[in-house]
Amino acid sequence: MSNELLLPLLAVTIFAAISVSATTLGGGGRTAVALVYPPWWSAEQSFLAAAEGGPILAPGGLPNIILVPVDSHPAKTHGEWLRFNVSARLGCSSAQGEGI
Repeated sequence: MSNELLLPLLAVTIFAAISVSATTLGGGGRTAVALVYPPWWSAEQSFLAAAEGGPILAPGGLPNIILVPVDSHPAKTHGEWLRFNVSARLGCSSAQGEGI
């Protein structure tokens, strides 16, 4: 396999693994949706794009991931790559264990 195909293949594999784990672990208590924007976007670009669609709950773990309320944004916002249903229990809570 050529080296120029290795990075895209690795990226697709990682996104697929995240998608499967988010779907299986998300459960029925979802309170937020994670909008994933291009990885080269800054936090400001991601926030502005997400804000065009509606309210924002919090930043995600990376600058290109923004958490928004469930069913508050259109089917796809400008520049959005992926959308994951997440739960406040899955890494989106504070150190004291409180939800979003």
